[in-house]
Amino acid sequence: MESREILLKIFESQVEMQRIVTLHQAGQPAARDLMKNGQEMLREIRLELQGSTGPGPSSAPSSSSAPNRQVAAQQCREMQRGLAMLHRMTAIPPSNKILDGEVRKTDNLAIAGGSSSDIWRGLWLDEMKVALKGMRSIRIDDKSAQKRFVREIEVWSRLDNEHILQFYGIATDLGPHIHIVCSWLENGGVLEYTKKHPDTDRMHLIRGAAEGLKYLHSENVIHGNSKSIYSQVNGEACIIDFGMAKVLEDVTKTPASTTLARSGSARWLAPEVVEGDPPSQKSDTYSFGMTVLELITGKNPFPQYKTDAAVIRALMSGVRPKRPTEPADQRWLTDDLWDLIEHCLAAADARPTMQDFLSRLGDLGTNYESPVKRPTLDTKLTIEGTITALPEPPPPTSGPTGFLHTLALILGDKETRGTLQKLEGERAQLMIDYLDSVIIETQLS
Repeated sequence: MESREILLKIFESQVEMQRIVTLHQAGQPAARDLMKNGQEMLREIRLELQGSTGPGPSSAPSSSSAPNRQVAAQQCREMQRGLAMLHRMTAIPPSNKILDGEVRKTDNLAIAGGSSSDIWRGLWLDEMKVALKGMRSIRIDDKSAQKRFVREIEVWSRLDNEHILQFYGIATDLGPHIHIVCSWLENGGVLEYTKKHPDTDRMHLIRGAAEGLKYLHSENVIHGNSKSIYSQVNGEACIIDFGMAKVLEDVTKTPASTTLARSGSARWLAPEVVEGDPPSQKSDTYSFGMTVLELITGKNPFPQYKTDAAVIRALMSGVRPKRPTEPADQRWLTDDLWDLIEHCLAAADARPTMQDFLSRLGDLGTNYESPVKRPTLDTKLTIEGTITALPEPPPPTSGPTGFLHTLALILGDKETRGTLQKLEGERAQLMIDYLDSVIIETQLS
């Protein structure tokens, strides 16, 4: 109980939290240790609330135990709030990757689905929006498959790159199947994002996604089908679903090429993968070339074919995409970029590595003039009253300490925190611009 009180006091203290953040920025493990210890303590508190503190017969709580349960419930809420604050201030993911009891679904129905999974909205620690991916082929009662799955995805927990979707862990208590827990990407896929924001710099997104894929390859992770690119709130590209086909192959013994072909991805798959070869870095490059073409045109590859079967027949006949001729595409599709795309779609041995791709892309960078554009914030605008309710800057001290002080004030207020969590899309972006211009720029400059 003493260690529990110590942890709660750390989370409640702005000074202590700022000290933890400073140590984290200096490369010290203090924040990760706090996350680990906080998660373990949260699990212990939940077991108490469930009446499962140890072996032996259990009984319904008596009236005399009610005050203790109320204290434990309050401690549970405070521990969750503290862990969520720690994540916001440091961006570190959960240390314990088994997130049973820490995440929940927020909807009765999945919001999307594929051939092997369903996507749900969820909350981690009752505050942080997350994506929950239910794996239909991995049931929680299949302990052998679950063990293999956990072993395979262990590598994901070690990946750390701004262009790679942050992996939080897995949950085994949300239904009959294992659920993967990842950060939520508010902007959706890059196609959806660029349709809403047509002036978005396509080259910036392409470069970011290429950096992410290069990083995966440097960690010996094969994506399998690098069409899965999303846009983060800050406008940066983010790669998702990497390595999923290989993981399912190891767990279910279904070849990765079969899983990919069944997933409706034939338009992006390299011909050798369609023929049954395992995915490789070279096939990732091919898929990425198709994704670049899709991002430029706003259309799926091979739009002239209505079915995947027709696409596969065309691929086996040696058909490759033709250069788009629509006037709207020419803003981005220079001769040099088209030449680079064609190299990605060439025979496997002739395709560039992602390092080569980035080097050539860098040589093209001076031909474009389109910075990433964001909505600007009108000084008279308020978002559901949130901005006017924020603490008045500047805080007592400037610099990093002052910034963290103000951030703690904002997130420490339950009502404001709840309103912030409801902001989505452009309104969320406006709030970010506000925080950047009014707080970050004025106090960290």
